[in-house]
Amino acid sequence: MLNAKAESTAYKVITQDDIDVQTATVTNNGITIKLWKSGHVVNANIRQSGTVSKSGYNSGLATIPEGFRPIEQQLIYYTGIAGSSANGNGKWYIDTDGSVGDFSNTTGSIERNASATWITN
Repeated sequence: MLNAKAESTAYKVITQDDIDVQTATVTNNGITIKLWKSGHVVNANIRQSGTVSKSGYNSGLATIPEGFRPIEQQLIYYTGIAGSSANGNGKWYIDTDGSVGDFSNTTGSIERNASATWITN
């Protein structure tokens, strides 16, 4: 058994200078994807607002830049919002090659927001 007692009460507040954070923003087809990367961890916020003309699967909506791409396909689920009400749902696909697609069960003027975290190489 190890008997040890910490004698110090010193602590350090971590600031932006202590963490190497890289950022990227992708905007295409009415979708804005904001990315933050520290080490091999990527945080993403995906937003789409405006008129969605096709339900079902939509591919080639945007491309995540190299260095931010997931090591395996990510599925990010969302609920569509129209005004103050839910209007359909779906999911975004983020593939390992960076391609972004979605599957939606509704059309019309919809706002979609979601956040996700994944591991990259």
